[in-house]
Amino acid sequence: MFDVATRYEEAIATGERAVRLYQELGDREGVAAATLGLVRASFAGGRFEDGPRRLADLIVYLTTDEPPEPPERSFADLLASARAERAAVGLSPDTATFLCTARGVTLAVEGRLDDALAAHEHALAHAQRASDTQLICQAHMLHSETLRSLGRVEAALNAYQRTAQLAREVGDLWMLTSTLINAAMAYGMQGEMAQAERSCNEALAAAEQADAPNYVAGALWTMAEVAFISGEWSRAHAHLDRAHGLVAALGSSPFALLPLLGSGHLWLAEGERERGMGALEEVLGRGVGGADPYTLVLAEQALAELDLVGGEPARARTRLETDANLAWSPLAEVQLAWLLPWAYLEMGEVERAADLIAPVVADARAQGTRVRLADALRILALVQQRRGQEAAAAEALDEACAQARSIPYPWAEVKALSVYGQLHTAKGELEQAREKYQAALAICDWLGEGLYRPHIERDLRRLAQKR
Repeated sequence: MFDVATRYEEAIATGERAVRLYQELGDREGVAAATLGLVRASFAGGRFEDGPRRLADLIVYLTTDEPPEPPERSFADLLASARAERAAVGLSPDTATFLCTARGVTLAVEGRLDDALAAHEHALAHAQRASDTQLICQAHMLHSETLRSLGRVEAALNAYQRTAQLAREVGDLWMLTSTLINAAMAYGMQGEMAQAERSCNEALAAAEQADAPNYVAGALWTMAEVAFISGEWSRAHAHLDRAHGLVAALGSSPFALLPLLGSGHLWLAEGERERGMGALEEVLGRGVGGADPYTLVLAEQALAELDLVGGEPARARTRLETDANLAWSPLAEVQLAWLLPWAYLEMGEVERAADLIAPVVADARAQGTRVRLADALRILALVQQRRGQEAAAAEALDEACAQARSIPYPWAEVKALSVYGQLHTAKGELEQAREKYQAALAICDWLGEGLYRPHIERDLRRLAQKR
């Protein structure tokens, strides 16, 4: 009942009636199971504010022999407490597993990811005694997602593989689809595009077999992201067009904004400024209070890059810092982190930019996130050039181009070649600058790129005037 993507309101109303009935019967286990179903439905339906309240009330109900909670204590503090762990005592293994996974999900949404990981580890321990194989799958999947949200991409990928295999064994198509979508995103961050595409294809097939339009849309959006990174922008459009056709069936699902998010970003990259901005602003407007916070992070990121390319670094910084303060995970902060140093640099705060970009590059190297590394190295080169470190800047750009080609990630190569042209121009190496600009424009022609292209063409014209 609670998994049906288009019937969240009905699921919540039914669950509330069940809780009242079990309370009247004095059935502790029943109250817990029904309330946890409501928590799950709240998150699935995008009603993120309801989950913590329901879960906190349940923990207090299950531990009525303990002193009352201080009124100033937050929901998150209660969910991370030893009292919350004790609430599982006496429950069946299945319900105890569900309670711990619900705590973990809620703590993640509240930004308490270390506490969320601990809760999911407790869930895994309870799951070893549980009889519900789908619940065991869920415990493994949420543990995997928390690792990814913490930026521990390699550990998350290993966990996703275990979860997907378990889901295959028990025939849980919903869990398999969700796990494979997240695995594909992690593979994409690593630059393992062939593996990402294989995961997407299996996820889409499972979602279609399960008749789950929300996960079909999620799989198609992920396939579009993989195609976008790989430079196959026409394929990305085709995947997103299919996803747009599902929007009416998605209702209030958090997946409903993904097609618009993907199309908005792609339109910006192709130079359709007004169309792309309109789509992404619509995502932000419609997503307040309902969308997955990570969806909003991605929309803000695309708009901030547009601001930076357009020479509005203060506006970009406001977007990025506001969103970073609200970000629900280190993963979201990483998603924004490579752009923020660029904003500071363009505002003249070179040392601040240098302090910010260094850990981004180091983390990308440590985690093996080659897509992020290719982007971050370009910003590092800009900072180094501004500091007069021309040899170091050239080295960073050589690595950025090499990373972009090996993935492949041609849009990152366009950006790196553009900066390389600027570096050669500053050094008076006009022929080398021309070669870099022309190489960048050749990739733009192939991609259909229109965001950076006008600026590269402008720099090439200026270069011709110096000859």
